[in-house]
Amino acid sequence: MQVVDGVWHLEEDGVRTAAPYYDRVLSMGDRSWSDYQTMLRLTIHGFTSSTPGPPTYDVTHFGVAMRWRGHHTDGLQPRRKWYPLGAQGEFLIKTKLDTCQWRILFDKADDKPPRYAARRNTLALGQPMYIKTQIATMPDGRSRYRFKQWQESATERATWDVEGFEADDYPSGSLCLVPHNSDATLHEVRVEKLATTNRSSTIPTPTSPIW
Repeated sequence: MQVVDGVWHLEEDGVRTAAPYYDRVLSMGDRSWSDYQTMLRLTIHGFTSSTPGPPTYDVTHFGVAMRWRGHHTDGLQPRRKWYPLGAQGEFLIKTKLDTCQWRILFDKADDKPPRYAARRNTLALGQPMYIKTQIATMPDGRSRYRFKQWQESATERATWDVEGFEADDYPSGSLCLVPHNSDATLHEVRVEKLATTNRSSTIPTPTSPIW
């Protein structure tokens, strides 16, 4: 695991954002990671309500980006351009905590509008919760992204909160965990290689947490 952006503190129960702001980022894996599922156990302690302009740009979330291939050339040093990538699932945090919602952001391309979940989710600040994500290559070559969230005190639903398909996608890439203007502690991260993939990978087994 590597810190890509922001300052983080290593604490007894995990790693926590030290200064929540725009896109605090932890990354793991590499460009060989293709089809995989992740399970996160985390706590959201607080957040900055979304407003137009910086620092939130109308959205506050905890994001999970998959098939990320590093910062692209943008003429800056160091590089800052985070896209293109596979896709990022964003757990949108709302002031009314029972109206949080997932969306999938595809590549930041104008012809690929975000996909929003029909379901609303509940967030309990200061209480552990789970996030599960999945990226899989379909027989027709499309990529399928799936995301769900539930509180630790609740039962995982059998269905996903949102899923979306990408026809013109990167075949592989790393995993990024992206609190955007949210104060979060990551307690545990597990990554599992999906059996549907036909590409080589070095992803750990489900019984081996990243930390």
